[in-house]
Amino acid sequence: EPAPPAPPPAAAQEPLTPAPALPVSGPVAPPPCATVDVRDLLEDLGAELSPQLERKRLPLKLQLGAAPLPLAAPAEPLAQALRQVLAHAIASAPEGQTLRITADADAPQALHIAIHTHGPATGPTAHAQALREAYQALQAQGGGIDATVDAEGGTVFHVRLPSAAPD
Repeated sequence: EPAPPAPPPAAAQEPLTPAPALPVSGPVAPPPCATVDVRDLLEDLGAELSPQLERKRLPLKLQLGAAPLPLAAPAEPLAQALRQVLAHAIASAPEGQTLRITADADAPQALHIAIHTHGPATGPTAHAQALREAYQALQAQGGGIDATVDAEGGTVFHVRLPSAAPD
């Protein structure tokens, strides 16, 4: 093959200018994933939402276990989805009742978060519209949410997410 042409002398080179930004078409790349411990995230959200809990006189009981609950997901969209679910649970909980949150690995590669409001239960359809955005965000993470009526009274919001693979 013939040799490539020699570059022009240094004095003849023009300064490099950045190329103009190209318009983005098609899907936008998702935010970068980080491994987060769901226990830490739920504790932070509980602290963040404490003014709403205090206004309704709702004690928060966290049952998160001692073992880490790793999740590989974009932290802020996940936090926003869980914030919406918790805020809705607080809003729909009867004043003065305990709000209980449990989190555990319910299968080798799955996490389960249960947010239990005590008192009179409301059916799952009452929550569908309020939780639509959270549902879509959780679905984008490979998870989901549903609400059930607890036989002992209250509503339980079940959030399921794929756990991070162990290191």
